[in-house]
Amino acid sequence: MRKLPQPGFYGILDTRWVAPEQLPLVAGAFLAGGCRILQLRMKDASDQSRLATQRAVSAVAGKFDETVRIAVNDRADLAKVMALEAPGSVEVILHLGQDDIPPSVARDLVGDEMVIGLSTHNADQVRHASSEDIHYLGYGPVYPTLTKSRPDPTTGVDGLVEAVHRGLAHGLA
Repeated sequence: MRKLPQPGFYGILDTRWVAPEQLPLVAGAFLAGGCRILQLRMKDASDQSRLATQRAVSAVAGKFDETVRIAVNDRADLAKVMALEAPGSVEVILHLGQDDIPPSVARDLVGDEMVIGLSTHNADQVRHASSEDIHYLGYGPVYPTLTKSRPDPTTGVDGLVEAVHRGLAHGLA
């Protein structure tokens, strides 16, 4: 696993909570507040809607002097398109879930330079992730969540602590 510099606040732009046409406005508010990494979560959107929203959010992010990372959720193909089109100050990231294509397949699609993140939900998934060519892990849910239609079981803080220790034991830091 390659290390990704600490990004600070990680904002998630989810169309289950914000209308797609409002995502650029919300992205601008996050960025104006100091956030420099955004994840686009558009589970139920068409590819055309995803591309249009990616382009609009990327254009907003491109107006900032600092590098802004935009994580495209689940889709290596759409992340690749966005990376080809993004302004110079925007770095595109691919964020994968456990049910998405494996990171090794995604790596073949997006190339060696793109940052790839992976969601994990328990200590065993964290351990398995140590053998993947990824840059960072997401972990949860630690507490109950309304942001997922089928959330994994909550682990509580004890589960998070166990996952962190397991990850550190396998070289994830």
